Amino acid sequence: MLEHFYQVQKVNLKHNMLPYMAAGLLCLLLSPFMIGMKNLDQYQTSKVIELFLSLFGILFFVPVFMPDVNETIRDLIASKKEFMGSLLLMRFLTSLCLILLILLGYLTVLSQGGCQFSFYQEFYGGLANCLFLGGVGMLFFSLFDNMAVAYMIPVLYYIICYGGGRKYLGNFYLFSMMNGSFEEKHFIMAAAVGMAALAIGYRSWPFIQIPISKKQAEE
Repeated sequence: MLEHFYQVQKVNLKHNMLPYMAAGLLCLLLSPFMIGMKNLDQYQTSKVIELFLSLFGILFFVPVFMPDVNETIRDLIASKKEFMGSLLLMRFLTSLCLILLILLGYLTVLSQGGCQFSFYQEFYGGLANCLFLGGVGMLFFSLFDNMAVAYMIPVLYYIICYGGGRKYLGNFYLFSMMNGSFEEKHFIMAAAVGMAALAIGYRSWPFIQIPISKKQAEE
């Protein structure tokens, strides 16, 4: 079981996530030149986490369904005995681990740079935002099977929040910590988990009864 998990993760990282990991790494390396990372107060740290790191959720979670866009690959997976949901879940866990590592590493660097903040709140809040934006993208990807739409909708939501959406979005406003409020993150986290589960479940549903491929059907 562990060997199979390792093989799936290895293939996913090499053939699916590598370009996004490279883009993420480039953004992290350039971030010290674009935003401050030393001697920040709580508000400034929250601003960095919510405005910058939140976008990594879109970058890493949307590609979870990317390999299955190709119909030939879908038929190949359908011909196997493995449940589609377990494969998608393993890809999701890969992206989640990447996000956790980025948050932990980034917050550690900020802490060593003399920034004053609550590590738990910034970590939880950043993770909630990443999962939420990624969950929105995953949900629309699963529904429309279109990567452009999957990226466009969460980016649009981010822009609405940035443009003054606090009044209309209420508990689902992404930048609440910048305004001194943390409670919204619990609602965002709950919605994020729900959307990710719904997206994976919906994407897996046609494969629950281990369908046969088109070639097998013709025979």
